[in-house]
Amino acid sequence: MHSTRSGRAYGTPRGKGKGSARRSPDLSEAGDSQDSDPENQPEPDDNDSDDPDDDDEGDESDSPSDRFVFAVDWCREVDAQDPYFAFQVATAEVDRASVRVRSSGDCACTCEVANCRHIAWLKDKIGCTGATPCYQHINGTGFDNLKKWNRWDGAESASHATVWELRKIPTARFQTHDMLWERKELIRDILATFFLDHLTNEFRPDIFDEGGENLINAVAQNLLVPQDLVRTLSGVLMLDDDCFRRFEDLVPKDVRDLEYFHKMEFKAEKAVEMLEQYERTGFKDAWVATGPAQEAFEHDVPWCAQTLVDIVDSINAFVRNRQHGLSQSSLVEAAWALVKILHLVVGKNFELYINSSWPRVRPFGERTIDRNLFQCLLGPTSDSGPAKGNFVISALENLPDAANTVRASSSELEAIADKLPRPGYDTPRAYVERLGRFIERLTGNFRARTSSEMSAGPSSGKRRRMK
Repeated sequence: MHSTRSGRAYGTPRGKGKGSARRSPDLSEAGDSQDSDPENQPEPDDNDSDDPDDDDEGDESDSPSDRFVFAVDWCREVDAQDPYFAFQVATAEVDRASVRVRSSGDCACTCEVANCRHIAWLKDKIGCTGATPCYQHINGTGFDNLKKWNRWDGAESASHATVWELRKIPTARFQTHDMLWERKELIRDILATFFLDHLTNEFRPDIFDEGGENLINAVAQNLLVPQDLVRTLSGVLMLDDDCFRRFEDLVPKDVRDLEYFHKMEFKAEKAVEMLEQYERTGFKDAWVATGPAQEAFEHDVPWCAQTLVDIVDSINAFVRNRQHGLSQSSLVEAAWALVKILHLVVGKNFELYINSSWPRVRPFGERTIDRNLFQCLLGPTSDSGPAKGNFVISALENLPDAANTVRASSSELEAIADKLPRPGYDTPRAYVERLGRFIERLTGNFRARTSSEMSAGPSSGKRRRMK
C-alpha cells in the first residue's frame, strides 16, 4: 500500500475497507527467462486462471473505489463564527507484488526493484534473518505454522475479494502528555479489573504512578519483563493501539464499574471477617481494605468501623466523580453494595470478646462501643463516631435516580429500618426518620417488617438474598 498523506499507514487484509485489491502480474511477465534450465522453467500452474498472480495488471474492471481505501485520521468540532466539523481523511492505494521463494534459495519479486522492500518485509515476517536460505527456513518452521501465526490466507481463499483497512501506527512522539496520561490511567483501570483485592488507584504503583512518557520510555527499552506479566502487558497496551482497543472493547467501562462495586462489597465482607477472626484468635494480620500495605496489626472494632466508613465514602465518591456517569445496572449494583454493608453492621449488635478463648487485655480507656460494631456506627452515640451519624444513608441519598436504582433493595432497607428503633438498637431518632423518608421516596409508603422477613430475603428473582 502506498500512503498518500504524511505519517505512517499500512493496510491489513482484515476489517474495514472498500473493494478488493488490484492483482499483480505474473512473475513470468516480469522477466523470468525460459531457457533449458529447469529452475527457470515456468511453474506448471503459473498460467492457471485460478492463480491470483496471473490476473492482468491492466484489468479495466478495477474502479478507483476498488483500488483505494479510506479512513478518518482525526476529527474534531470547531467552534468558529461559522461552526463546523473537521475530518482529516487518509487514503492509500493497494498495490500488490508477488514474491516467490524458490528452493534454489533465490527470492524474486514482480516489482523488479533493487533491494526490494517486499522481500525484506516478508523475510522479517517469517523470521528469516540469518544465513539460512528462506526456502529451507520455511520448510524447517512449517509453512502451515507461518500461515497460522501471521493469519495469512491460503491459496484456497485467494480467489475471494480481499477487504483492506487503513490504520495508524501509534508512536509516543505524536501523543501529547495528556493523551499518554489518559491511556495510562485507562490501562490501569482495565488491568485492575482482573484483581479482586486491588482498586484502580492502588494497582501496581511501581508501574502506573510514573508519568505516561516514562512508562513509554521504559517499555520501549525492554518490553518483555520476565516473571511480570502485568508490566509486560502494560507496555504492550501503551505501544500497540490495536491491542489497546481490543482490550478496551473486551473490558468496557460498564464492566469495570460493575467490578468496582463487587470489589467494595467484597472488601466490606472481608473487613467484618477479619474482625471476627481477631475476636476468635487474637492474631494480628496485615490485610487492609484500602491504602498501602502495613505490618500486622489488630483488626478490632474501631479499625473495622473506620474501614467500613472509608469503603462507603469511596463508593459515594466513585458515583459522584466517575466520568460520563454510570449505567443503570452499575447504579443498582452500587445501591446493593451500600445496603449490604448496612446489613452487615446491623447483624453485629453485640459485644465482642466475651467468649474469646485467648487472654485479651482491655486497653486503657476502651469504651463499650469499641467492642460493638453496630453501636459504634449506628448506636445512640454514633453521631460522634467515625460516620458522624451519616453511615450509608448519605451515600444512598446521593445516588442518581434513587427511586429506580435502590428499588431492588427496598425490602432489605425496610427490614433494617424496622429494627433500628427497637430496644437494644436505639439508633438516633434523626437517623431512623431520615431512613424512613428515603424509603417512602422509593415505595410511596413504609411498613415495618419483622426480622424473619428480613432473613427470608426478597421474593423477586431479580433481588439477591443478603448473607
